[in-house]
Amino acid sequence: MKEVKKTMILPVSIGTDLEGKHKQIDLGIGNALIAGCSGTGKSVLLNLILIGLLKTETDFILIDPKRVELSQFDGVGNLLHPVIKNKLDVDSVLTWCCNEIERRYTVIEKDQFKNITDYNRVASEKFKHIVIAIDEFAELSDEGKETTIIKNLNKINAIARAAGVHTVISSQRPDAKVISPKFKANIVYKIGLPVVSKVNSRVIIDQNGCEALKVGEFLISEQGSEVRKCTFPKFPESEISEYINRFKIGKPRFIKLSCKKIVEEKKKEKAAPKCKLFLIRDTLVTTTGTFFFKKKTQELVYRTLRSINFSAKKFYFPFELSILSANGIQFSIKN
Repeated sequence: MKEVKKTMILPVSIGTDLEGKHKQIDLGIGNALIAGCSGTGKSVLLNLILIGLLKTETDFILIDPKRVELSQFDGVGNLLHPVIKNKLDVDSVLTWCCNEIERRYTVIEKDQFKNITDYNRVASEKFKHIVIAIDEFAELSDEGKETTIIKNLNKINAIARAAGVHTVISSQRPDAKVISPKFKANIVYKIGLPVVSKVNSRVIIDQNGCEALKVGEFLISEQGSEVRKCTFPKFPESEISEYINRFKIGKPRFIKLSCKKIVEEKKKEKAAPKCKLFLIRDTLVTTTGTFFFKKKTQELVYRTLRSINFSAKKFYFPFELSILSANGIQFSIKN
């Protein structure tokens, strides 16, 4: 057991296996996914991982869309940002993480190191590991759409390990729309809790088994290892809160982030005018704003605008065209 600890970069104990041995994962070499039905212990496991890291020189970014489970960590010295509870803040923080990863790689590569573990052995200013924990991924996934949040998470999962940035993500919706194969591809530790069906089990650990588990049990799939069955302890809430409170400090040092720019961009998108240009019986009717059209209709639009002596210089491509009737053409903003 001592030899295992020495080889691990960021070891965390998550329970015991069927032989009674402590089960550890190493977040330093990979990310973790925890999934199962509601009430099966996802938040308990997530808390165990975070509590195990409180004593270490590890920074936290905690994302809690449900505003329930991770709020108790507000004020601990490990936090880089107050516990995040809305999507605008998530977008901003994950963008900061991607920029921080790029910055770290620039520094590491300049000194000809491959990862922060090697770099920290000789550097005067060491990089800390950063753990990004998400309590309910389904609230951010937006039914599998490629949002900025998902793109940033995919990037972090794919390239951030050597830069010392790791993710622990939990979800109570173990279906392919939320946990897509692309998202799961860069997850090293897949932890499956009790689920309703075999389909849900295969989404998490790529095989059946989670549907037969009891509360307090989980199956863990690691890259290059067989799936193992383990159990995890459940501590009273009062003991957990008391332990976490020991690590709270007066004024945690937070990274400086501003969501102002993102908020302004969102408002600008909502307030953008739906610009329309109508040509009906040789009469031009238009609303104010910038027009965007599809490129394939460029020549037709130029001919139409010339025919009514309207300056085409005011328009930008690509643009969209719709035929209203035999006497009318509509040019409208592209969504």
